[in-house]
Amino acid sequence: MKFIRTILKLAVILLFTCQLFAGPTIIRDNRVTDLSTTPVLGRGYSIGTNTFQSTCMQNVIITEPSYDMKYSFTQIEDKGTERKSKETEDTKETSSSKRKSASISTTSGGIAFLPFIAGGGGGSTYNSTRSGVDQSLRSLSKKTVIEGKTWYSHSMLVTINLMSYYASVDESRSKLSKSAVTLLTNNDLPGFFSSCGPYYVRSIGRHATFISIFSYQSESTTRDENFEDNLRTEISRFSTSSQKKSGAGAVIGPGLSVGWSAAKSSKSASDKSREVVDQQRRESFNSNAESYRLTINTSAYGLGKDKKATLISFDMDSFKSAVKDAFMSMQNPRTGKVGSIEVVPWVENTEFQALVNLEQEEIPQEGALKDATGDTAKKPEVKLLYEKKLILNSNAEFFMEIERTDRNKLNMYYKAKLCKKNIDVNFKVDGSLKPEYGNALLVNHRGGDLIQLTLLDEKLTEEFVEEYYRKEQKFMFGVKRNKDKPGAAECIRQIMLNGIYQKSHREIKACQTVSKELGDVMSDLLENFCMPEIAGFYEE
Repeated sequence: MKFIRTILKLAVILLFTCQLFAGPTIIRDNRVTDLSTTPVLGRGYSIGTNTFQSTCMQNVIITEPSYDMKYSFTQIEDKGTERKSKETEDTKETSSSKRKSASISTTSGGIAFLPFIAGGGGGSTYNSTRSGVDQSLRSLSKKTVIEGKTWYSHSMLVTINLMSYYASVDESRSKLSKSAVTLLTNNDLPGFFSSCGPYYVRSIGRHATFISIFSYQSESTTRDENFEDNLRTEISRFSTSSQKKSGAGAVIGPGLSVGWSAAKSSKSASDKSREVVDQQRRESFNSNAESYRLTINTSAYGLGKDKKATLISFDMDSFKSAVKDAFMSMQNPRTGKVGSIEVVPWVENTEFQALVNLEQEEIPQEGALKDATGDTAKKPEVKLLYEKKLILNSNAEFFMEIERTDRNKLNMYYKAKLCKKNIDVNFKVDGSLKPEYGNALLVNHRGGDLIQLTLLDEKLTEEFVEEYYRKEQKFMFGVKRNKDKPGAAECIRQIMLNGIYQKSHREIKACQTVSKELGDVMSDLLENFCMPEIAGFYEE
């Protein structure tokens, strides 16, 4: 028996040690790319419930980020093929892994994109870029008849993609907030983890995209190669003689300088002659652009706010200005669409460890020693600090799961209750549906099939609503006169009595039944059709 107990203890320690080695966790899926969530450096996070908690760091100082930038100019063919006319790339900081080049191909409905960045953040770039381009292309007619003439549309795609990474919390200079410190110094660990979560966000990877579609019309289905070459030249000529600001600027590709000359030099005769030629060329191009009905459709995603920036393009000069403004707006490390985050347990934060009193102590254990009466005495066992940290982190995550599950169960009860009241107030009179709503269909808020209002009304009985409340009560307080199902409240009580960093919830019998009830408690009926909105009416 003693051998079996020893094996079980070793297994528990091994399990916790594996968690310790896991340490930081990288998340790069829709848990963080969903725009309804707000990842922030230093903000608390729970992996078990996928929820962001309070930001428990103040005056967060971040490390210097790095950027990957890609510029491409691509012709979009109408027959389902593509030809990449010009593509340039400049990487300010290159990591050890190779970046994948963009792959672009047309489909009948628009353009499909493969993410140009390997790994995190690519999927979100794929979705936003494809959606923006597809929507712009759908708005362009392939063939238009104007004043008896048939005009055919041709398009070219210009994209700028910027990926920022290595923006991380500098933990040597970023400190916990005063309120968080107070919770820890008072040894209120449940309160701290409830507010700050078991983990915090240490680093965030972001990306931004700027898309422009140039479309022109000709009386032929064949593309005008000469006009497109001139257009490409105009787009590439970002450095102009009119720029007067000083500074080296940033080069984002061959011929694409977002800076200005360092000093104003006197103009030579050749410079003046070149300006005259450039002016004539621009006037010629502008005349052709007008005759070809050139239009510019621009979309941008994940940009920062810049009061001086404008992304509205109505000619080549304004387009160049928009690209410069967009490029500068992309370089704020705190803005951009989130592609990945790194989360770290609070127990690995040095300030947290310094504030929490996890002193090494001895705990009793059965042994072979006997006291004066001959009874078996208890031999002290040393509880190591790393064991306490592992147990503390595990119990903190478990607390969060219990809290979220209980809150979700109550939310479903309140939602069902309000949904029923909504029907009674808005669609009923004297306890019966109004005649005009007898054939009403309800909107499916998650995009599925519709449902009849009468069917939802039949489902939302008093018994149906109260059952959600009973389930919540059973989860928290268990079943009376059934010691095998004590409920989550008793589980939490046992954890605190044993010490939140002394005994894992896995070792407590009252918590073993609770862990089986954690998870998704959503109702498809309530999520789809509450609160009720009329979508239309059906005919009998």
